[in-house]
Amino acid sequence: MSSDDLRNAPRVNTPNVPFAPRPRPEQAAHVIRSDEEAIEVARGLSRKFAAEAALRDKAGILPLAELDEYSQSGLWGITVPKAYGGAGVSYATLAEVIRLVAEGDSSIAQITQNHLAATMRSSTARSSTRPARCSRISCRSSRSTTKAAAGSHSPTAMRPA
Repeated sequence: MSSDDLRNAPRVNTPNVPFAPRPRPEQAAHVIRSDEEAIEVARGLSRKFAAEAALRDKAGILPLAELDEYSQSGLWGITVPKAYGGAGVSYATLAEVIRLVAEGDSSIAQITQNHLAATMRSSTARSSTRPARCSRISCRSSRSTTKAAAGSHSPTAMRPA
């Protein structure tokens, strides 16, 4: 990163200093088809992101170009079920992808983790056919599943297993 790029880069927590919206990609994002491909893509991005991760972190630079590259890689969609054209990766693969990205840039891995957790929680809450992902509790009905997935702590929404 040149000194001009560094000086002009958008920063984290800079009040009242908006930055321009990101340009729309010229082509659609890649669609990852398998657990193995997701891991391979994550490994490659991790190596690229590592090059200036410490500098971005120290200077508080937003990783905008890296997020654009991440978006085009197809990793945002790895939890889309195979029935809908996605990879439908396992939870083990999902954790490995986040771990690999964190090796290169922990800030981008945190964004990834937050995004995937929110989208998975949201899709679970909307689905009446998928059971909630509850630990040591089971949900009694599809209505209760939605409440449990949405974070309800109501005793009628969840019952101990």
